Amino acid sequence: MEMADEASTRPAPARRRLSRDDRRAQLLAAAVGLAARRDLDRIPIADVAAAAGVSEGLVFHYFPTKAALVRAVVEDAAASLVADLRADRPGSTLDRLTAGLDAYLDHVERRASSWRVLLGSSDDPVVTETLARVEEATLAVTFDVLDIPAPSPVLRAAAQGFLAYERAVCLAWIDGQGAVTREQIAALLTGTFLGSLQAVATDPAVALALARLAGQ
Repeated sequence: MEMADEASTRPAPARRRLSRDDRRAQLLAAAVGLAARRDLDRIPIADVAAAAGVSEGLVFHYFPTKAALVRAVVEDAAASLVADLRADRPGSTLDRLTAGLDAYLDHVERRASSWRVLLGSSDDPVVTETLARVEEATLAVTFDVLDIPAPSPVLRAAAQGFLAYERAVCLAWIDGQGAVTREQIAALLTGTFLGSLQAVATDPAVALALARLAGQ
């Protein structure tokens, strides 16, 4: 009994005090983790606080409103994806295309919950603008790899359609719990992308890009 009493009076270990940046990152990570299972807009601040092991007041100290938290989560997810896509990848068109797809799949695997955040829609114009910026950045990387600085409307339409398809395929992949391998997903996406280009090969710039790919 004496030992039990002594243990009960032993002071709890002090919590490590986080820097402002680390605490902010912790709260964003908690919100992202919850967003893996439900829509970000529907997650109560109380749940974010509980997931992070802090008070609601502390969450509001860093994010004055729920909208501010949602915007920060989406902006963080967007910045991470765009940075991974824009990383310099030298080599031929085929090398850059393959490396770019690998980088995208790496990101989806490594930051699946964060990536999911970018699949949603929102009534918040700030979030909508951020999602549109990610789309434009992804398209820009695609056209840069193809060395097409001024894409035609038909090429833009084909690329936008492929991006929507790519997101759907990757979502099925990460939700499939190993039913489909990464190698199968990479082959599927590569073939579909090339097929999309073939479908608009009447565009001279696309025809030239396909010729470069065929020569590699």
